Amino acid sequence: MMTTKTTTHTPGPWRIYKRTDRADIQIEHTKSGNTDASPFNQGICDMSEFECRARPEEAMANARLIAAAPELLVLLKRGQVVREHMLAALKAGTGLVSGEWVKLDRDARDLLATIDGKDG
Repeated sequence: MMTTKTTTHTPGPWRIYKRTDRADIQIEHTKSGNTDASPFNQGICDMSEFECRARPEEAMANARLIAAAPELLVLLKRGQVVREHMLAALKAGTGLVSGEWVKLDRDARDLLATIDGKDG
């Protein structure tokens, strides 16, 4: 029997670091509570001004979307769990699991605002 090895992604959080010395944007996995770009962080994506042909605003929007990937995955998995609970509740005739749904909806809206650059 042939087995397949699954490679996992770098865990979150992923953060955006805008280089001040040139127009590069870096996305890194922050380690040990580092909040600044650091050699101790793990690089995820480097959007060089020479390789990224997008306008600066578009490049930053792309960076926000890439940096949100781990949170998007968590949210999607939570959505699957809530969906299964809701389906089971409907089949049992007990109604919807509203508290879980409300929290999932709020978290999704917050994350979408972050991706859209509207989080302050």
